[in-house]
Amino acid sequence: MIVTPSTVDNFYITHDVNDTPSRRQGVDELCEFNQRAYGASLIACACELLEVDFVVTPTAQTLMHRFYAKKSLTVYDIKAVVTASITLACKFEENVRKTRDVLNCIRHAQELAEGEPKEVFIINTPEYENAKSTAHFMEMVMLKEFGFFAHCSAPQKYAYALCACLNLDEELTRKAWVMCNDSFLTPLCVRFKPDVIACGCIYLAARRAGVA
Repeated sequence: MIVTPSTVDNFYITHDVNDTPSRRQGVDELCEFNQRAYGASLIACACELLEVDFVVTPTAQTLMHRFYAKKSLTVYDIKAVVTASITLACKFEENVRKTRDVLNCIRHAQELAEGEPKEVFIINTPEYENAKSTAHFMEMVMLKEFGFFAHCSAPQKYAYALCACLNLDEELTRKAWVMCNDSFLTPLCVRFKPDVIACGCIYLAARRAGVA
């Protein structure tokens, strides 16, 4: 596949989030939103536990949302997709982590989110080998679905640069950054380009601060 600017641009105009595979399989709007938001939250928490560069988190969240723009939640479990999304994002952003570390951090993130104690994966056990195999399988499924093209760009970096150009104060910049982070709880990243999302977050932050 030859990657051109139009290849990247076309992604944002060919996916209708109101007509997703999950919706066509009978998953209602609220359920799909909650599942995606849960997945994005797990990614954010697990990436923090993994101590990866900040860019890994939005990349993984974007991959998750892109995948569910093509495949249904009824077919592919959210936790398996979250695991594969983080693993792929770590590789794409050159922050490679061991599969066992990714699995354990996700399990700990689930524990924090659900309040239910979970044991860590022990290497060479049947449970670990099954989880590892599932993670690797999902990686290949996602890569194949993306046509082995998974370019991602985070809106946070655009927001930071624009705030600097506009000479906005530190507090407003921080609020715009937080809004960029929160945007990944929704499928905005498959509807709009990252620079557009960044502009929207800055404008909303400015309005809330009473300076827009």
